[in-house]
Formats: sequence, C-alpha cells, structure tokens
Amino acid sequence: MPNFFYTDASGQRQGPINDAQLQALATKKIISPQTPVTTESGHQGLAGQIPGLNFPHEQLNRQTYIILALIGGWTGVHQFYVNRNGEGIINIVLSVILFCAHFVADRSLQNYYDLQNMVKESGYAGATGGPTDSDLVLSYFCSFLFVVMLIAQITLIVRAIANNKTDGNGVTMKE
Repeated sequence: MPNFFYTDASGQRQGPINDAQLQALATKKIISPQTPVTTESGHQGLAGQIPGLNFPHEQLNRQTYIILALIGGWTGVHQFYVNRNGEGIINIVLSVILFCAHFVADRSLQNYYDLQNMVKESGYAGATGGPTDSDLVLSYFCSFLFVVMLIAQITLIVRAIANNKTDGNGVTMKE
C-alpha cells in the first residue's frame, strides 16, 4: 500500500498519507480530482486518476436549474446542467426540427401568397405558375408540426421545473 503526497491549496506538499487518509481528504473536499498527487516512488498524477478513490458529488442548485430551464430551456441547457445528457440532446433535436418546420412553413406560405398575388395582378385567370395545393398542404403541415413541437418543448420545460428535484446521479438538488 503506497503512501501519497499531495499539493494543498497553498501549493505546499503534504504527506506522506495512506489510502484511508487520502479518501478522508477527498470526502471532506480538501482535495479534488484535479489535486496533484505523488507516490513515494515518484509517480505523479492527479487524485482523480487513483483507482478506488471516491469523491462526493457536488450538490447542484435547483434554482439555477429552473432559471436555465426558463431562459434556455428550448436548447436543453438545463438538462446538461444536471448531467441528463440524453434529454438535453433530445431538446436540441426538437429545437432544430421546430426551427426548420417554422422556416419551411413561413417560406411555403409566403410563396403561396406571392404566387396568388401574381396571378391576381396579371388579370388572366388561366395564368400558369400559380399556387399549387401542395404548397398549401406543405405550409399547413409544417405549421402543425411547429405547434406540436412547441407544445412538446413547453411540456418538457414545465415537467423539468415541476418534477426534477435530483440531478442525473440521483443526488437531491439544493432548494
């Protein structure tokens, strides 16, 4: 069982200490995973690289989580904050689909009305190049998709604010 030396916050070398003492320092948050550690034989590294050395999870603040959900919930940033990366990626994907659906619906409707106005202005009822039903169907479908995705995003944000009281590791967040 090797003895360790570590560098404290003031830059002083401390030790020698054994495994149990090192674990006690980690539990009390005196050392972090980034604390430089040296063994008696001269091997250097970081405390986080020592097998079996456990560091306590930092308790996250729920109010920060709620603020992130309200401000940037559509991006999923609040999910990344609590280490729920899968849900954060889902939020990003939904946001991209939402943006694209809105953009396509807006463009389709604009094209539809532009073509309709061109036909009216020409005064010729048989003018070609007028709006097609597929333009209108596409714009309505994309508008519908936009509304559905918007409701899904709002639901995810509200559910996150109302229900999530733990982080991705199951640790209760501070109120």
